[in-house]
Amino acid sequence: MPPFKSFIFIALLTIILFLKVHDSSAVLLKAKELDYDPQKGIYTATGNVRIEKDDMVITADKVILYENTSEAFLEGSIIYQDREVIITSEKAQLNIETETGEIQEATIFFKKDNYWIYGKRILKTGVKSYYLFKATFTTCNTEPYLVPNKFPYNYFEKKEEKETKRPDWCFTGEDVYIEVGESLKAKDVTYNVKNFPILYSPFVWLPILKERQSGFLMPLIGSSSKKGFIFSPAYFWAIDEDKDATFYFDYLSRRGLGKGIEFRYLDLTGLKRWQIYHLKDSIYQKDFFALKGDGFFSIRRLSGFVDVNYINDANFYKEYGYNSEGRMTNLAGLSNINRFLQSSAEFNISFKDSRLYFGSQYWQDLGNNMKDILKAPAIGYVMNPINMGPLLFSFNTSFINFIKDDELKGQRLLINPSISHSFGDTIRLLQSLSLIQTAYSFSPAKTQSSTTQRGTFTYKAEAFSTFYKIYSNFTHNIDLSLGYKSSPKTKDLPVFDLVELIKETSVAEISILNSLRKKNLSAYLRIIQPYDFIENSLNPSIFQASIMSPSIIFRLETIQNFKKNRTERLNSFVHFKIDDTLSFHTAKRYSYDDDIKFLAFGFDKVLSPKLNISANMSYDGKGGGFREFLFKTYYQEQCWAINAFFSRKPGDPNRPSEYNFSFVIELRGIGKFKTL
Repeated sequence: MPPFKSFIFIALLTIILFLKVHDSSAVLLKAKELDYDPQKGIYTATGNVRIEKDDMVITADKVILYENTSEAFLEGSIIYQDREVIITSEKAQLNIETETGEIQEATIFFKKDNYWIYGKRILKTGVKSYYLFKATFTTCNTEPYLVPNKFPYNYFEKKEEKETKRPDWCFTGEDVYIEVGESLKAKDVTYNVKNFPILYSPFVWLPILKERQSGFLMPLIGSSSKKGFIFSPAYFWAIDEDKDATFYFDYLSRRGLGKGIEFRYLDLTGLKRWQIYHLKDSIYQKDFFALKGDGFFSIRRLSGFVDVNYINDANFYKEYGYNSEGRMTNLAGLSNINRFLQSSAEFNISFKDSRLYFGSQYWQDLGNNMKDILKAPAIGYVMNPINMGPLLFSFNTSFINFIKDDELKGQRLLINPSISHSFGDTIRLLQSLSLIQTAYSFSPAKTQSSTTQRGTFTYKAEAFSTFYKIYSNFTHNIDLSLGYKSSPKTKDLPVFDLVELIKETSVAEISILNSLRKKNLSAYLRIIQPYDFIENSLNPSIFQASIMSPSIIFRLETIQNFKKNRTERLNSFVHFKIDDTLSFHTAKRYSYDDDIKFLAFGFDKVLSPKLNISANMSYDGKGGGFREFLFKTYYQEQCWAINAFFSRKPGDPNRPSEYNFSFVIELRGIGKFKTL
């Protein structure tokens, strides 16, 4: 029987045939012209050929399809598409059932991460796997056709013009393995900028359409006047969907080798992380060590938490706690502004109206003479407030072992019952009485008896009321309160925590809070005036103010001593947003007792959709002059960006000033090259 031939030359008419391939899902074939040989089971389709199977669509000028094997030979303007990838080619051989085969002169576009991959010969080894003998890959769009919203339409037109285009950057490598949802691996890789080779690597690994994948991170490379040449590779380990770890190595030619591990995990309270870092410093001839982390658990009536912030030497904090881009800021710095570091842990057993806890606390003073306070173990019992007629009764007791500066050791027993009572409606009156009984045992005892005790109390009373009025577009509130606090005179004791800070007090305090609220705007002013009955005089006045709106943020807290005509303390912050492209901010910190006068200034400016700059500087008004200075500029293109920094950290009599220049090159979908 001669081959059956059917020719249709109507412009809008297509021939549609449904094929069953090995009893699998249906394959839909469309074409302007179709030739079928039933003896050989071969379809020959030409003219706007379209093959559909599941979420896969293939178009070409000509297709020869073998019905029994599902093998297809495609020619001319080939476009392969599924949910994750688009492939263009001039010639290909594909198995429609297994989605495997060979593709010639191909361009592959991975939609999610904007990967473009070019290769003369590509083996499609599985539904989501590819092998390329030699390939070029980038995340840069290239006009006029290699752009997501245009590709692959009109891709095969003006081919000579298309081939003259060069991406801003690309990698070229051999033996390229691609596993969609996993990674891209390649050997003998060259990094090119506008087709000019810049860097070489024997191996490269990149994630492909996967959020988290184990592998090496981009190394940090640079130099520093203090630390010398810096090389910091890192390895990321994706342990599970809710757990990962990163291993760091910091080679500092003038200081030594730093090693760090960061472990992160998710629990019911959010993201938690643990960080540990060690460096043997060749200048200080000392091992520096840092540990930071937090965690929480709750199982029925049992719960607990741990929060660790520890360094073994204050010089570690001073030398490595300041770095605009380095990983050591997070691992070793712990804090750039706090003088004290606190670590604590607690285990709780909850009952109906109370709890029993076991815990410890460790304080580090990062001043010139680093001092420690350790409270461990601590055992305590807390009773929640319960009604006793018109009164609320609460109670807590604890037994703590403490060590201070390796000189004073001892134990403290605390018994602290409290009662409170409140009444009133328009004007609410709250009163409370807290008894504090402590007993101590000291060893060694230098300035006090080996055993001692102290009994005291704190009485508080407060009357408060709120008045408000709602207008058409804002609400006005006035909150008034009058309070009193009293504690008797008692003996002085070594200070371990707030319990020992209770001293003779008899202070009344009046507070007025005036606030306004409307859409996109809130503002308040609070005035607090204390009166000391022991000194028979007004204490310094406290003023607090705030304004919050889309264009301005203003915060102020100051203590004014009108009796001595001076400012005791002032903290302020102002942020002005001139428009969407320009903003300024300034801050001031002043303390008369601590002899501090610190000013900070800064701005952020968007010069264009691609370029913005910012600067921050600080000034010591007590003779230190200009202190930290940081200037940043950020320039961004479609597939790359550069973030450049210039910073100055002042020195002191023991250390010279430190100047740093750094820049970070970010490649979309790849990561960051960092240079200091």
